[in-house]
Amino acid sequence: MRIQKSTNLEETIPFSEAYKELSDLLTAPDTILDIGSFENFVLEQGPRSFPMYSWNSWHIRKMCAAVDEMLSSNNKYLLAVLPRYHLKSTILNNFLSIYRMLTMATSYGEGLIISYKEELATIHSVHTKEIIRNNEYLSSIMQDLSLQSDSSISYKIGNKRCRVYSSGIFGVKRGLHTNLLTCVDDVQGDLQNPMTFTEIEKSTRMFDAEILNIPNKDCPLVIFGTVISNNDLLFHLKEKEAFQEHMLWMPALYPDSEHEVLWEEMYNKIWLDQRKIDGGWKAFSTEFLLTPIY
Repeated sequence: MRIQKSTNLEETIPFSEAYKELSDLLTAPDTILDIGSFENFVLEQGPRSFPMYSWNSWHIRKMCAAVDEMLSSNNKYLLAVLPRYHLKSTILNNFLSIYRMLTMATSYGEGLIISYKEELATIHSVHTKEIIRNNEYLSSIMQDLSLQSDSSISYKIGNKRCRVYSSGIFGVKRGLHTNLLTCVDDVQGDLQNPMTFTEIEKSTRMFDAEILNIPNKDCPLVIFGTVISNNDLLFHLKEKEAFQEHMLWMPALYPDSEHEVLWEEMYNKIWLDQRKIDGGWKAFSTEFLLTPIY
């Protein structure tokens, strides 16, 4: 971690002292926080927030690397399709929202989390706040401006203010534009509570007509989830050239030529085989192999 001031004076602070000194340093208007790449940020802060997980996993690094590539390119679209239980929302929603709040250069940032229902988007916001609150480092540099609310994301970092709103996909308001992040997180429901065919068509039209126009230029638009149908929004975007530059499509079994499973430390082949037996082939194929069966 490095604190860099606009006078070009750099000072390295031992981590044992950072918690105490960093909050005071960040109140200065000329202070810039350099926290490195998104991958480094996640691999450093992830274990502090969720020590039960193995964070040095190839699929976690691949997700983070895709984000870093997207952030450094002119194309700010990222599409990621992964199975259930593989930290999609934790990394691409919670940690990316925090990272963008910490690293964006403007004095005020607005972001938007979109899920199937507003209640689900609100739950994701609760999780983001819990990560910050329970992380000694993050809570020392991010001042919560909405302490009375568990779900309202509004923070002050130095002289910078950031706010992230939440919405269901059919409740997105016209006129809102984001410069922080637009995160489309599992907008299609799941196999137990799936969208109807009419809702799938409506969500695709809503995305093309409205959601694509929410992010300002250079604002990331990140879409991720698990498929429910071969005509759903994720398959629709998979065919669009704009989303093919930064796209991850990784099933739980044989995700590439080098790996047998996506997350060996948590969900090995024995666990996946048992899941297929317990949940049935149809659900397993859709939710873990990303291949819907009718």
